[in-house]
Amino acid sequence: MKEIEGIVFDMDGVLIDSMYYHAISFEEALGDMGIDIDKDEIYMLEGKGAETAIKNILEDRGIEPNEYIIEELVERKRKIFNDMNEATVFEGMEKTVESLKKEFRLGLVTGSNRDTVEEFVNKYFKDIFDIIITEEDTENKKPNPDPFEKSIQKLGLNKENVLVVENAPLGVLSAKEAGIKCWAVATYVEKNDLKEAGADKVFNNHEDLIKSLENLTKP
Repeated sequence: MKEIEGIVFDMDGVLIDSMYYHAISFEEALGDMGIDIDKDEIYMLEGKGAETAIKNILEDRGIEPNEYIIEELVERKRKIFNDMNEATVFEGMEKTVESLKKEFRLGLVTGSNRDTVEEFVNKYFKDIFDIIITEEDTENKKPNPDPFEKSIQKLGLNKENVLVVENAPLGVLSAKEAGIKCWAVATYVEKNDLKEAGADKVFNNHEDLIKSLENLTKP
């Protein structure tokens, strides 16, 4: 039995170069309330899901969040994102994931909402992933281990035989809290942030990540 039998990917920042558009949509939605936020702060919150991220941002600024305000901001953020989103797949990832499909069970775990995920998957990775976990599928979001624990359950594999591929510190924390091996690519944050989160291996870029993923298919 080979060591790795399943690979679980994050979406934004690993498969699709979309976090710039997420950051802009957060900035504009929150800016309408007079809240300033920079992209680096948003990148560090990646994986929490829009509702939880906005709640945390408001709390950090001493603003008491209520359900109505959060819901309004989430809807505004998603509308801005959908209107401007021109994200594309990182070069080489589409071909690499299709190749991995021949030998591994594949999963997708993301903090994005299901409508956005389904649109992306149907466009670039139709019939590739065995399981998909989105924002709606767990009450607790990254860095809580629930999203990845649920992915392991649905894949029907032992966690010792699964590899997670992430790009955000909160995603790495989530995977490691679930007891799963995690590789991370420094797409939007510093390598040290990913190492400190506990990533087993950190790659400078997608080119280096792809080389290591391809090596998993070699005898």
